[in-house]
Formats: sequence, C-alpha cells, structure tokens
Amino acid sequence: MKKQILIAVVLLCGSLCMQATDVQSLVVQAKGGSESTCVLSGVRKITFSGSTMSVVKKDATQSDYTISNVQKLLFGLRTSAINEVSTGSLKAYPNPAKEVLNVDGISKVDNLHLYNLTGSELSVSYGLVNNGLQISTGDLSQGLYLLQVNNQTIKFQKR
Repeated sequence: MKKQILIAVVLLCGSLCMQATDVQSLVVQAKGGSESTCVLSGVRKITFSGSTMSVVKKDATQSDYTISNVQKLLFGLRTSAINEVSTGSLKAYPNPAKEVLNVDGISKVDNLHLYNLTGSELSVSYGLVNNGLQISTGDLSQGLYLLQVNNQTIKFQKR
C-alpha cells in the first residue's frame, strides 16, 4: 500500500512538472531492467487498482504493470536529436559517472555523439580500451545525458 501511495505521489509530481518543463514521455522501468516508453500526449489515464498500475492510451490500448515489479517511473524530455532510446548490447558503468563512463561492447567507433537533455550536441573525449569505450565526463556539468554510439543510445547521469 505504501508503494502505491509513493507511485501516486510520483505521478502527481510528474504531472505538475509536465506543465512547468514540457515533459513529453513516460518511462516505466521494471526491476529486471526492461523499460517501456510512451508519449504522454498519447496517454488518456494512469490508474491503480490493487497491485496493478494501468496506462491507458488514447488509441484504446492498455499496458498493465504489477506495482511490485516497477522499479522507477520516469518523466523525461524527448529530444529532437535522439528518436529512440535503447541500450542494445551496450553496458555503461559507473552510472552515475564522475570522471569516466565505461561502455562495454564496443570494438570500434563508427559514430559517437553526446547530447544533453535539451538536444544540444556536446563535444566529448573518448578512447577505446579492451573491447570497450572510455568517455571522459570530468568536464560535463551535473545532469542527465544521452550517448549515441554506433546508432545505439545509452542514458547516463553525471555527478
């Protein structure tokens, strides 16, 4: 019951933030790491019943989530630079990063772009090390970033 109240408060705060910051998407992150994203303008309502959270969309489709399996509800900006956020086969750590972000699963870099949440591309310094990538994050301000490597995107936080 406490978790339901907490999720309801998060949703309420998120809806208030939507008006102030033009938030456009809802991400439901499961404890297993899977994510489901939907555009908020396409959501008709979010309801809680027993141990289930339901997201009903304007096109009459519905997604149901077991509340005990929901790790996070995130309200985020959708940038014009990145249309789809997926981790694919990449693994980034530590997250949040301080000085360096390591990305495993990269043997070569065909393209690399770093964006802040307003969609602005930032310059980034990186190197390939042991079938992985090391991104220098020391010069970045604290906040959330999107790193696009070889057409796969990773979200990370800089502290």
